[in-house]
Amino acid sequence: MAVKYSKTRDFGAKDRKTRKLGNKMFTLRIKAKTKASAKKHAKKLRAYRVSGRSYFVRVVKLTKGYGVYTHRKR
Repeated sequence: MAVKYSKTRDFGAKDRKTRKLGNKMFTLRIKAKTKASAKKHAKKLRAYRVSGRSYFVRVVKLTKGYGVYTHRKR
């Protein structure tokens, strides 16, 4: 029997470039080996502003290391 496609499961997958966290779509920016280096990168991205808009950033545990995901309104 065919398995029904689940967008929820697909966009919750650990190594995806885009990931749905809450009700927002996030894009993977970098992968870091340690949580500390991921947090440092996240802090830099939060401070980075272009035309008054900043990034909404999340640090997420991946299979190997940590990922920094960003979201910004278009």
